[in-house]
Amino acid sequence: MRHHDLGYLRPIAACMVSVLTVGFAMVAGFAIAGEGDAEAENIGEMTFGERKMMAIAEKQEAIFRQFESKEGELSEMDVEELQFRVRTLAQEYESLIADDPDEVLVYILYGKLLRKVGQEERAAKMFLKADDLDPKIAVVKQQLGNYLAEHGKFTEALGFLLQATTLSPETAVYHYQIGELLNVFRDSFIADGLYLRGSLDSQMKAAFAESARLAPGNRDFRLRFAECFYDLENPDWEESLALWGELMAGAESDHEQQAIHLHEANVLIKLARYEEAREHIEQVTLAVLAPTQNELLDQLPDAEEKLKAAE
Repeated sequence: MRHHDLGYLRPIAACMVSVLTVGFAMVAGFAIAGEGDAEAENIGEMTFGERKMMAIAEKQEAIFRQFESKEGELSEMDVEELQFRVRTLAQEYESLIADDPDEVLVYILYGKLLRKVGQEERAAKMFLKADDLDPKIAVVKQQLGNYLAEHGKFTEALGFLLQATTLSPETAVYHYQIGELLNVFRDSFIADGLYLRGSLDSQMKAAFAESARLAPGNRDFRLRFAECFYDLENPDWEESLALWGELMAGAESDHEQQAIHLHEANVLIKLARYEEAREHIEQVTLAVLAPTQNELLDQLPDAEEKLKAAE
């Protein structure tokens, strides 16, 4: 059985390195708190231009929150309204740039707007300009790394993401994205001679482990760390089993509990602990998990095979 068949607990698609981007609040927060910029002012000391910029950014967030809260597909009228409001925001950002072409945060917020509406190349130019103005902003490195990864430039992407972790080592998502990048482009990294399989596996696992350590309340990161053992050439299945046990203790629904039972059974089969595996498999009653349940049952030795093994 391929491990991806146990994909219920893989909510973050491996093929999209940028699925978890740092949110707007983090971008605004770094500007206020001064991450990467020791001279950043607090809100009470913001200039008129800075207050105007933050007002535009807050309006941007409110606009997308409004439209994302709508159920189903947007109507034609909704789309036209959204397009008009995005154009207005873009004009306001262009005006801010004209007034102060050296204000780095404008380029970051404008870049995020452009990325949000699918204008990837223009967004990348904004982030490159921001990086040119201040090369010590982690979120800019991350955004550029995302863009490069999505365009298959995996080596350059890794460089930017590693810089992000250097600038902000306590930000879990940067480590997570390095892990996914190494996994998605594993064959390319190895083919280009940048890694041996063992060293790539080690760095990938370490990245997922660090993201889980830094954000213990983020189950997505903890689940991905547990799942990464399936991606390793020489996994430590005992360690993997222990991680699934920890996740079972905090399972938030019956569906999740049963899916974890299947993960534990899968690992126990790899350890040749078949009776324990069967006990976990028999805990599963949900029809949606039946195909995986049956696949695991098929891997268990039947009574005749066990007798032969015992002779």
